[in-house]
Formats: sequence, C-alpha cells, structure tokens
Amino acid sequence: MCAGAPGALANDLAIGDVIVGTSTVEHDFQNKFNERPRPIFKGARFAIESLQDLSVPADFSVHFW
Repeated sequence: MCAGAPGALANDLAIGDVIVGTSTVEHDFQNKFNERPRPIFKGARFAIESLQDLSVPADFSVHFW
C-alpha cells in the first residue's frame, strides 16, 4: 500500500481519491547484462474485479491504473 504519493501523477486525481494498481513494475531490478524491460506483474484479476464492482461514496473516486 502506498498512501499519499500518487496524487501528483495526474490532473484528474483529487485529495482523498483511491488508486488501485492493476499491475506493478519491479523498479529496483538490477539487470546489467542486457536491455530487457523491467519485470511487470499483473494484479489478481478477482481482487481488481471485486473492487470495480463496489459502490463508492460521492466524496471520492476510485481509479484503476
């Protein structure tokens, strides 16, 4: 969980919004032998779909990235 950091990443985010990551990138992967892209891991589909089905109050938004 990362709290507080993602608000400045996009203009359509507001204080209090929730961002659900649909995948993660291993940012500290230290591969010095070739130019392969960093490893990306998809989120659990069931968990993401469950969150997409939730009804949220009008005072914040939920974004899926």
